[in-house]
Amino acid sequence: MKRCICLGFFLLGGSFILPLFFTCIYLLLIAITIGGIGIGLSLPSLDALVTEGIEKEQRGTITSLYSSMRFVGVAAGPPLYALC
Repeated sequence: MKRCICLGFFLLGGSFILPLFFTCIYLLLIAITIGGIGIGLSLPSLDALVTEGIEKEQRGTITSLYSSMRFVGVAAGPPLYALC
């Protein structure tokens, strides 16, 4: 799982750097695709690591807090970015 997380973050970071050097729309679409693959590799492994390290009695509470914070970031990120 740690390899998937590291590889996913490496791909995601590369997808952020790639558009700085190229402006072709096709290369930008490739960068977005690479970023999506990176997120797809890292998020399930991160979810598993978070839930694996918690005792069974507290697993539901921690998982719900973790998911809530992820969705708050998804919901609040675009409006906050638009304000800047």
